[in-house]
Amino acid sequence: MKALSQLLSSLQLVILLYSSSIYARRQGTNHNAKGFEPVRHPDLSPRSLPCISDPTCQPLAPNTPPTQCGNAIYVHPPSNDIVWPATLSYGDIIQGFIGDCGMGAALLTLMASGYSNSIKNALVTSTATNGTLEARFWNHASGTTVVAIDNELPETSEAGCQDGVGYRVSADIIYAPLFEKAFAKYLDAYPNLRAENVTQTGYFGLTGIDPALVMESLTGLTGSDYYRTQATNDPAIQAGLAKCYENKLACVIGTPNVDTVQDDLPGYPVPNLAGVIQTPQSDMTVTGGDDPTILVTDLVLGTSVRFVEDHAYGIVGYEVDANGTIVVSLRNPWGSNPSVQNATVLQDNVTEKLSLDALWSFAVGVYLIST
Repeated sequence: MKALSQLLSSLQLVILLYSSSIYARRQGTNHNAKGFEPVRHPDLSPRSLPCISDPTCQPLAPNTPPTQCGNAIYVHPPSNDIVWPATLSYGDIIQGFIGDCGMGAALLTLMASGYSNSIKNALVTSTATNGTLEARFWNHASGTTVVAIDNELPETSEAGCQDGVGYRVSADIIYAPLFEKAFAKYLDAYPNLRAENVTQTGYFGLTGIDPALVMESLTGLTGSDYYRTQATNDPAIQAGLAKCYENKLACVIGTPNVDTVQDDLPGYPVPNLAGVIQTPQSDMTVTGGDDPTILVTDLVLGTSVRFVEDHAYGIVGYEVDANGTIVVSLRNPWGSNPSVQNATVLQDNVTEKLSLDALWSFAVGVYLIST
């Protein structure tokens, strides 16, 4: 089996950035957050429990900017009741305009790792009030918190935004957008769980949400974050990925942003930015744009994958190929991913594959839960 230490002799990264015309509808990344790096505050006392217990108390709806959808109002979705399919599907997770990709990526990897029941158990119909839902989230300081919500979701009439501004309703399956709404109320009550430098309330308070926090809240297991601290051969990223693979854990990876490349920095994290890896085997070319992508050429597998910058991807599988290479399967919470051939084209319902060696060189964060 190929050792991780063989990485630098076998990996090439080619990073190409494209113009803002890439996506007809801009979807959420973490441009306004500090690279998924939350501060674990010791003070987790609640701030707004009365709102948590009132299902008609709505989290502040996202308004422009930056959703580009105008002012959102709460309306009933096509289905009046939460619909749980027999089997949760990756296709149920379609991120909208909010920068909470860490949430969708967490749901994807939980599905793949056998935690579908944890997702279902976290959002149930209340027995107290007809049509009211209860979400149950756990943290180490307060135990389980019950969040009451109704089934209204924020939408606008703007072109391209009629299907909501948060996670999308997929074939009347609405658990993902309802879960997002409930978590927005949860963070309003526990603001110290938000990502660092995120001070907004409601939906915008979800920006840059830590995937490990989401997984911890749903399962009651311990969440851990691993961040890149050096440009090459990073021991923290190696340790995190090794735990993910060896124990087949639910894991999420964070992709680099492009600012450090544009500034020609040596690859170390800088204030308010995630690190970008630069090695003698890496060729990084910046051409600008508001929606850049990162093309990773994996010389171990002889293939390429295009990633969205400053984004979270859920790990949904591992395999060992005929050459003994560990291959990792990844999903974008958008429900689609830019194609290798053309960054302006989004491929729907696609699972990307990258060698573990390549992922070690590329990822700037690893987020996991363990017993």
